[in-house]
Amino acid sequence: MGRQPFSAEADQRTNRVIQVRQNRVAREEINQSKGSGAAGMNIIVTYLSVTIAFVALDSIWLKTMGERLYRPVLGELLRTEPNLTAAAVFYLMYPIGLIGFAVLPAHYDNSAVRAFVSGSMFGFFTYATYDLTNQATLRSWSTTLTVADISWGSFLAGLSAWLGYLVVQRVGSSPW
Repeated sequence: MGRQPFSAEADQRTNRVIQVRQNRVAREEINQSKGSGAAGMNIIVTYLSVTIAFVALDSIWLKTMGERLYRPVLGELLRTEPNLTAAAVFYLMYPIGLIGFAVLPAHYDNSAVRAFVSGSMFGFFTYATYDLTNQATLRSWSTTLTVADISWGSFLAGLSAWLGYLVVQRVGSSPW
């Protein structure tokens, strides 16, 4: 028998062509908006949405888990009050990585799932670097703490990137 006019192979080719065209349109929109005031606003909205989500969620985690998870393991290594300058630098810089490695690629692909997955991967590798280095060099650092903190960092980064992506999709066509 001959080929069916609407085969699965034809559907796949059509879907791929549509996806390529959507990506091209998204890139063209970004390039057209680069000089406009709206693009500048979207950069600010993107950064603020990711940063606010990240800081708010991590604050809840640290307030909830600080005494339960970190203090029993780290004890005297922990400060009574955090170094706010170091914390501010971290919380201002980390969202830039999430935007570059998760939110922007997700925008190009028009995929909230990609924002979450890429953000989670970014969180996994950045938190794993911190936690595994500490476990390798600090006597009191435990495997339980490493696993809990990497899991949290992965979820936190994924959720923050996903929320940032959703906000950008709502307010405008491009994060830039």
